Amino acid sequence: MKKINSIIIIALIILSCNGVNNIENNIKTKDINYTKEDLLGKWKMDVFTYKYLLKNEKIDSVYLLLNEDNSFTLNNSKDLFNGKLDNIPTKGTWKIIENKNNKLFELTFNNKSNQSGINIYRKGKEYQIWYFLSDPNTGERIRFLKQQ
Repeated sequence: MKKINSIIIIALIILSCNGVNNIENNIKTKDINYTKEDLLGKWKMDVFTYKYLLKNEKIDSVYLLLNEDNSFTLNNSKDLFNGKLDNIPTKGTWKIIENKNNKLFELTFNNKSNQSGINIYRKGKEYQIWYFLSDPNTGERIRFLKQQ
């Protein structure tokens, strides 16, 4: 009986985390050294995020444009970070906040609301912008990839 209970407990733990850590194994998530210049440009939302938010992999239109003057354009509203796509363009400013342990990336929308909790990760030489809508193990995340 103890063996069956142990198996059930292990199965529940695996199922509660979906058995997957949705951060790729070969992506660097800590101690990322990036500069403003590394982030400038157009970032497009990845296919997985479209599948998660809309259950439709054929849509490919959400982007975040980070400008030299620290302004940004998101061709979707700030509600994107609540898991909602509504195609209402929004603008604001962006900044990198440095503290002694790491760097933080933050957006401030024109209505003065802030979006923090945005992560900059790196895969090889390419940076990625990640935002988790909930527990990272659930796969509920938004990811932007830089366009060349």
